[in-house]
Amino acid sequence: MNTCFYGHPFVWLVNVAERFRRRGIGSALLRHTLDRFPDRKVFTSTNDSNRPSRAMMESLGFERAGQIEHLDEGDPELVYVRRPSPN
Repeated sequence: MNTCFYGHPFVWLVNVAERFRRRGIGSALLRHTLDRFPDRKVFTSTNDSNRPSRAMMESLGFERAGQIEHLDEGDPELVYVRRPSPN
């Protein structure tokens, strides 16, 4: 994670070893980042083909913000944002 995405926090990669997937580790890692930036928009992305990652982001309140073509031909990169909760 860094803040080089137009000045916003961006989670570049969440990687959990295959044998430990589907145990909530990826969600815990993302929640930790979200907890660090409660009043800011946090961005991340995943390939369209990565259904587990998309489901995880949506379960944590991320919403689709756009997509980038031609990074992986035929598999667009979907950009997600988690906006701060209104007070």
